[in-house]
Amino acid sequence: MAMTKSNVYAMEDEKALSFLRDNLNIGKKACGKILDFYKNTYGGESKWDLANAITEYAHEAESISERVRLERLATKVA
Repeated sequence: MAMTKSNVYAMEDEKALSFLRDNLNIGKKACGKILDFYKNTYGGESKWDLANAITEYAHEAESISERVRLERLATKVA
């Protein structure tokens, strides 16, 4: 995963936000946080970077079930 470009790597921000919204079923603000983590915390290139960004956002989830759902989707969406 660390050597493979993420699904949002070459996308413009609006397209990346739309991709994340569609695949994670969360709001635009939440997707913005994920995109920020992806680009500014984890490097913004690999599937590993995006999976970590999604997982980090999942720690902010309102419920354990939502956190688990997002963490399960992280590698599939990346």
